[in-house]
Amino acid sequence: MQLGWLRTFLAVYRTDSFTKAARQLQLSQPAVTQQIRALEAELDKPLFRRSATGVRPTPAADRLATAIVGPIDALDETISRHFHPESPERPLYLGGPAELITARVLPALSDLICDGLQLRIGFGMAEDLLADLLEGSYDLVLSTIRPRTRGIDAIPLTDEEFLLVGSPEISRSSRTPRCCRSSAATGAPSSTSSRRSARRWSCRICAACSRR
Repeated sequence: MQLGWLRTFLAVYRTDSFTKAARQLQLSQPAVTQQIRALEAELDKPLFRRSATGVRPTPAADRLATAIVGPIDALDETISRHFHPESPERPLYLGGPAELITARVLPALSDLICDGLQLRIGFGMAEDLLADLLEGSYDLVLSTIRPRTRGIDAIPLTDEEFLLVGSPEISRSSRTPRCCRSSAATGAPSSTSSRRSARRWSCRICAACSRR
């Protein structure tokens, strides 16, 4: 027995018409008739009888409708609420790096969440998240790489900054390799403070390399 047969049965039961049920379900009338006949064969009982105005349910149809109407309607309502794109109660599916979402995104959305916004969050690598976005698993993705796939609209949000951090052992080193004695060798800016900073970091790197 298929779940679709039961939905079709309820549509015919409520409308007293195969034609109206087909229109409601966006099916052809022969398809509705075929499903009802298959359900009757499965139950080994007739469910509807022809009448001048359409069809009339048999006692077996009344018993079946009473038994399934609650669960079927609840299932359809749940599916519509969580998966129908226009449902106001449908959650927003968001993907992105765990650090960025937990540290920046969730605090920024806290007021909307308090107002009823439902979020479903997934973490992962940018390539995997973008692939899932194309498949419809996410509504929005925060990606650390710019998508180059057709069908994805991207808006730059921020530039990511990386810092080079040395260990205390390297920072205590006073050796200044020849490659760090010139600001030109380090690609440092022209300002005095910037040159000192660039030389300091370059020296730490070279000190680390010389000890290997």
